[in-house]
Amino acid sequence: MKIVILGSGAFSREVYDWVTQAGYQVVGFFNGRTSPETSLRGLPIFYEAEKIPKDAQWIVGSGNPKAMVDMIEKVRGHISACPAVVHPSCVVGSNVNIGEGSIVCPGSVLTCDIEIGKSVVVNIGCTIGHDVRLGDYVHLSPNTSLSGFVAIGSYCEIGTGVSVVPSVKIADRVIVGAGGSVVKSLVEAGTYVGVPAKLKA
Repeated sequence: MKIVILGSGAFSREVYDWVTQAGYQVVGFFNGRTSPETSLRGLPIFYEAEKIPKDAQWIVGSGNPKAMVDMIEKVRGHISACPAVVHPSCVVGSNVNIGEGSIVCPGSVLTCDIEIGKSVVVNIGCTIGHDVRLGDYVHLSPNTSLSGFVAIGSYCEIGTGVSVVPSVKIADRVIVGAGGSVVKSLVEAGTYVGVPAKLKA
């Protein structure tokens, strides 16, 4: 399968390695914004969706949900999303469903009965417990730990090393800062930091 990575930044370089290790052929990168760079890892950076090979499929390559949505809208109608890519080092249990365009990065553990939305990034070393639900366009930063029955809405960014206790619900468009601990449901959009995580003024 031929893959175009949406994004051309630092995380995109990591995604390139992981997608290649999973056995896919990367044929280029897509950047929805003008830049002087024309290539990355010896492959073209496309700035116009019309120039992407028609037989390619895209995968997320940015940790910024807003930027991802913008790029997805620009390639919509030109190429489709690829099925989720799971790095071969990951542990994935039974009844785990992962939406198109998503990536599960090295060393992550997904136990069982998990639903993950479209265009989601599960970054390196994450642990996702049983019966977790993730919406679309979610980014779990490295070493995020989600306990059982956690539900996270769409367009959320969960920082490095965040832990979430069982059965907590997190609303759409929430950012949780690195190292935070979520011990109760976050019902309002916004940025939460600290232990326990509290809405930033």
